[in-house]
Amino acid sequence: MRPLSRWSAFSLIELLAVMAILVILSVVVASIGPGILQGRDLASAREILKGQIQTARLHASSKGELSVVVIRTSGDNAWQRTAVFAADPTTQTWSQVDAWRNLPRRIFVDPNYDPSSEPWTVKPVSVATAHQETPLPAQPLRDTGSPLASSDYVTLAFYPGAGLLSPTNVSIRLAEGRRDGSDVEILGSTSPTRWNKLIVEHVSGQTKELEP
Repeated sequence: MRPLSRWSAFSLIELLAVMAILVILSVVVASIGPGILQGRDLASAREILKGQIQTARLHASSKGELSVVVIRTSGDNAWQRTAVFAADPTTQTWSQVDAWRNLPRRIFVDPNYDPSSEPWTVKPVSVATAHQETPLPAQPLRDTGSPLASSDYVTLAFYPGAGLLSPTNVSIRLAEGRRDGSDVEILGSTSPTRWNKLIVEHVSGQTKELEP
């Protein structure tokens, strides 16, 4: 049997060097990992809302019904729970077009966002303002069987012709937040460091995306 070479094992210095590299890598992963995951959550939330906006617009166009994206403003998932409904023009009753969905993790529609601060010449209006301009049936909307008061949600509505009901673009900002009881706190105060924004165009109902 051949004797083992003296170079066949790692030296103590080499082992310490490998351990130091592993520690550095773990620190790097720990620091950037949450940011990557949060970025994915924001992107996922944006795609959920984009999909629901498109569903409402297409339903308004194909079925000739007022269609709305509903965002809950009260309850356990306030500013995080969304669905799509349509109003029958004959019976003035609601039908649910897309199921209620929760946005990922701690991502919320920013309830404190003021789109009037935007630099565009034609200012986009807020979702809350668009909600006030929406003629809704007297029949209450329902979330898993429970009726909702008009103060429990805001809406983004499309005419039967698929044009946005609001007289101008509507702006929605998604931001990372946390919940304290029933209140939503947007991380980074009024200027969150992580956000995605959807601008819904008045004429076409298409969405434009903005992010940091």
